[in-house]
Amino acid sequence: MKTNETPNNRRILSVLIFTILFILSSGFYSYPSRKKTQTKKADYIEIWHSFSQSKKELLNSQIERYNNLNQSIKVKSVFKGKPEDLYLDLLARENLPSIAIVPTFYLKVLAEMDLIIDLGGYLPSKLKKDIPEKFWDSVTVNGKIYGLPFIYTFPVFFINQNIIQSRGIPYTEEPANWDQIFNTLKRIKETTDKYGVYIPTDSLYDYIEYVESYTDKRVYFKDRIDISSDSAIEAMDVLQKAIYELRYMPEKLTPEEAQNMFFSGKLAIILSDASNLVNFKSTIPYILGVWPLPFGKNTRPMLIGTSFVIINSSKRYENESYKVLEYLLKYENILRWYTHTGAPPIRNSIKESLELLVFYEENPNHLIITNEAEKADVFNPDFDYISYNKIVKKAIEEIIINEKSASLIMKKAQSELEALQK
Repeated sequence: MKTNETPNNRRILSVLIFTILFILSSGFYSYPSRKKTQTKKADYIEIWHSFSQSKKELLNSQIERYNNLNQSIKVKSVFKGKPEDLYLDLLARENLPSIAIVPTFYLKVLAEMDLIIDLGGYLPSKLKKDIPEKFWDSVTVNGKIYGLPFIYTFPVFFINQNIIQSRGIPYTEEPANWDQIFNTLKRIKETTDKYGVYIPTDSLYDYIEYVESYTDKRVYFKDRIDISSDSAIEAMDVLQKAIYELRYMPEKLTPEEAQNMFFSGKLAIILSDASNLVNFKSTIPYILGVWPLPFGKNTRPMLIGTSFVIINSSKRYENESYKVLEYLLKYENILRWYTHTGAPPIRNSIKESLELLVFYEENPNHLIITNEAEKADVFNPDFDYISYNKIVKKAIEEIIINEKSASLIMKKAQSELEALQK
């Protein structure tokens, strides 16, 4: 059978097909029923925090449970490093979160810069009554409540009982003063190859707690600090001597390096945050004990706090953000923060709960911390903590790291602090 197809016709047909395919692939033609879709970025509430290790895991587990229960707006946490790094990132005002967990002594600046909202209108009266007034005072600026009190803690001595008891030192006898502490350190030095103690002084707060405990004299006042008194200088001289002359304390360690030394059994005692109790207990291969810092008649421990804040830039999610906080502050969630960290409870309903009383029977170290916290004030300075901390940290480094004279360095630092007040 013959066809009318010729070589010329085939060439014309090929060109026509090629042209049609080119037009379609180039986008010059599209089917009327097909629409180009755009993916919408999922909405979420972001929480900035500076928790690490077990505290970070606990926060993330509670956020995960919240997300499983709520299918609308999801929550995610973002670790921002040290608390000061988080604070400075907030001040930068770039890509701000909806919620942040910040130390309470940063709230004044954040409120004055209009970075955080007044939460007074959200607070149920039941929650207000459940938390003692001293904690609300720490989150109040100019009569307005800008934070929800969360975790408050303070430094305690963590003890390697295997070392202490093997030296004939009764663990149950908490030291009443620093003479007893140094007698213990002397015995450890004489009878073991271990270091006796690590005392951190890498922040203004750490410095205040150590010096007021050692001297039984106040160096912290709400509107100022006094670091140049004879007793405060003596406390730094003693610490310097404990490192370089008596060799009770290892030289030039960061808190993280000291923790690793403690975990490995090369250090008998470490002064660290009470909220590290559970993390320490789960890490070390020996029996862990707790001693409170000894305080006299004129001083007492101070709790340093963190609080939830809602960022002012997140107006769209303000109500949703508070719903997240309501969930995280629920009784059963807050109870886990006390039983799974070591931080003392601040909620009256939890302190009086049967669950916590039963827990204390099996975990006496937690009870030691809780009882000591009942005596404590709350650290709530009126001065600029960042500026004061910078001056004191520099002075301590000169004394502890560079072995400079405590008298000269602290008097110079005091002059710099007083200049800030003018």
